[in-house]
Amino acid sequence: MNFEEGTSAAWLHDLLKPHVTQVIVCDPRKNALLKKGNKNDRMDARKLSDLLRAGLLSRVYHGDSGVRTQYNLSLCSRQGLPSASSIPHCCSMEWRSGRYEPGQRSGAWQKMPVNQGQEFVIAGYTPSSRNFDAIIFGYYDAGRLIYAGRTRNGFTPSSRDRLFKYFKGLEVEKCPFANLPEAKAGHWGEGLTAEKMKECRWLKPVLVGQFEFVESTPDDHLRHSRFVGVRKDKKAKDVVRESGRQ
Repeated sequence: MNFEEGTSAAWLHDLLKPHVTQVIVCDPRKNALLKKGNKNDRMDARKLSDLLRAGLLSRVYHGDSGVRTQYNLSLCSRQGLPSASSIPHCCSMEWRSGRYEPGQRSGAWQKMPVNQGQEFVIAGYTPSSRNFDAIIFGYYDAGRLIYAGRTRNGFTPSSRDRLFKYFKGLEVEKCPFANLPEAKAGHWGEGLTAEKMKECRWLKPVLVGQFEFVESTPDDHLRHSRFVGVRKDKKAKDVVRESGRQ
């Protein structure tokens, strides 16, 4: 891996060195080939790659900078996705095949969003003509079930059918969430008002699922959440909101 000298080069060198075969930090002032022609970030990246292959880069050594606050940024790869989940809106770029082409969407690189995730209690749904449209979920706080969000994402027709079978025998008349209804839907529409609750069906809060999400809203709802799978190993009463949420 190679990149130019800059204000972040020292800590970036230290962070990446354990994870790659070789890190070369170069000084553009000592590489005449980098100073020729037009300059912008895309051209510089392409020139660096070509010069690295040709063995024409002048190395600038960096010792331990002592700056480790951005350590998770160096782990945004397929192997390190769980470690990157603490960074809001973080994405990783996965190389698949072929050569990097600046400004081109060749399919050789794939953008992979990195989400946060935890388990929640599924305690309701909005019905559809076949099974359900969205599921409603939350967590326990001091013995009270708190609504966290609802989602229709993460399903295929067959997975909807499988999950819906778990709902059989769990239907209840009363809403199990202690903080519903809410006064307003909120800026992103995640809130559940009394009017919206008329469309909902409620379940005994015993079914636990794994979910992913991008972030929490100021109202402590989840944005861009998706269902991952059922957690048979987790008891509903043990599901609480994990600390360190964004």
